[in-house]
Amino acid sequence: MPDVVIDPSFEENYAAMKGGKPTSVNWMEKFANVTLEYFNGGIKAQLDRQGFKDDDLLQEGLAKVPTSKTFKLWIVETMKNPGIHETFEDGVCYIQTTVENWEYNLPFVGEGLVDSS
Repeated sequence: MPDVVIDPSFEENYAAMKGGKPTSVNWMEKFANVTLEYFNGGIKAQLDRQGFKDDDLLQEGLAKVPTSKTFKLWIVETMKNPGIHETFEDGVCYIQTTVENWEYNLPFVGEGLVDSS
């Protein structure tokens, strides 16, 4: 997908973490790296595992859903669908997590992209 926008929402998510009760030890020291890992070790790794690189149909299907071509990390109070880490709203693919689950759900991010799109 050309022109993809990655929106880590550093300021908003940092404020959410600081205002919440994170269970992650030393979250402040790892905040930037963990944020980027949601995209690289999460979404990108899942797309690789699901075969997006070599599957034109999967690529086309995903390209149609986030019409803004934006993938945004979003810390929410409650997951809209527990266990589902991505949701599509207003043409944006939101990667969602909670303060309590910060960093712990990385391997599952992007797992439901095929089902969600």
